[in-house]
Amino acid sequence: MGKQKNDEAANKLVGIMVAVFLIFLFASVIAPIAALVLFLVNWIRYLAQDRKWRPTNFWLTEQEQEQYENAAYVLSQADEERRRVRDSAVRQGIYRNQDGQISRRSYAGKELRERENTANSLINDCTPIYQELESRPQNRWKKARSHYSNAFGFGLVVFILLAAGLVWYNNNYQHLSEGKPIQSEVVDSTEVEKPQMEGQAENAEDQTDSSSEKDIFEIWGTSIGYMAGFLGALALIWLIGWLIGRIRFALKNPEPPLVSAYNVNTYAEEFMEKKARKEAERQQRKERREQKREQKRTAEKLAKEEKIRINEQKLEAENSKAEPDTASNVVAAETETVAPIAIANNPHQRSKEENLFISWADSLRNEGYNITGNWENWENAGLWKNLAVVSSMNGVDIRIIVEYYVKSKKIYFGIAKLNDEDKVSQELLNSETFQNVITENGLTVKNNEWWYCLKFSTFDKVFQEYRHLIDKFN
Repeated sequence: MGKQKNDEAANKLVGIMVAVFLIFLFASVIAPIAALVLFLVNWIRYLAQDRKWRPTNFWLTEQEQEQYENAAYVLSQADEERRRVRDSAVRQGIYRNQDGQISRRSYAGKELRERENTANSLINDCTPIYQELESRPQNRWKKARSHYSNAFGFGLVVFILLAAGLVWYNNNYQHLSEGKPIQSEVVDSTEVEKPQMEGQAENAEDQTDSSSEKDIFEIWGTSIGYMAGFLGALALIWLIGWLIGRIRFALKNPEPPLVSAYNVNTYAEEFMEKKARKEAERQQRKERREQKREQKRTAEKLAKEEKIRINEQKLEAENSKAEPDTASNVVAAETETVAPIAIANNPHQRSKEENLFISWADSLRNEGYNITGNWENWENAGLWKNLAVVSSMNGVDIRIIVEYYVKSKKIYFGIAKLNDEDKVSQELLNSETFQNVITENGLTVKNNEWWYCLKFSTFDKVFQEYRHLIDKFN
């Protein structure tokens, strides 16, 4: 009776172990396929839906900007109308009902209530549209980040699985080519334990059955442990890749702000301008590094040639008592000849814009101004050529700068930070002196990483306007 109960309990336990084993086996087989599918789905969504918004950092299109401005205008007018209605009701002594609506007992009350209901209706209709457009760039950014980070995480899982598969295949290639079976560690352990199980069977039948059941449970448990570890490793790899993807996406694409009346029409342009400036600076740094490497290689080559020449002269002096060879003079003459030829073959042709900057700088220097800017190294200055006078306003060091953008052939002047790393001074922006200067000179407040304010101009009148701005500080 007791043995029958033990057999039933053992059978139930075996059934549970088999069910758990099958679940983990199914998950282990499906996990790599699911990782590949999810990688492709998220990556295709990112390429097809999200990447097209990156140039403007997921900002509103021109049509969406118009929709936002219309919704903002309707809301402001409706809110103003509702305020006027409330003021009129108070002035005329019209009471409100318990539900908060204006009483309709009088003709004036009926009119005011209709006006208030119309304003409330407009506000209720436009508010969802306004709020959705206000947060649309951030929603696009978050959606793109989700697709990118998920694709990065699942892609890392697929890459690790492929790498592990190749390593396993290379390690077992010889066995496969010879047609030998490749057994797992679990199977090998059972083969080692078989003689022990057979030896125990010779002693007693009951002990053999108990030992066999114990070994079976150990094998099933070990297999489940391996599969659980495999699935856990995949989850950890995905999490690491997901975190790397989120960080990498945020570094390349900063989160856009909420849309407002102050940035709806300017954010995309300023973002692209900032991106172009950073790209130009990166290109300039790259060119400078390349120039330094080239100069180093040239110096090493000349030093090597000079060393060879000196050794040849020493050897010739030892083997001959004749007059010293004039090779050094020849080399010097060749060097003196090559330099003018190189200069003649590669003359720097100044452009009209460069000549203007030179004349402006000379004029300012003659008047004693401290001149800065990259205009002196025109060829290597990149897309942004600038000339600046160092000054200060309300105790904040600034540059009064004129800058030329080669790509769009636009020139503008204004007030910028002294150094790009300086923080924007809100005290300066809010000062009365600053407000008077921008008003008098027709400047537009930018308040970004470089500019406090600026104004687009033309070459024929920019220097006159620029000088007028400088005179305000001196």
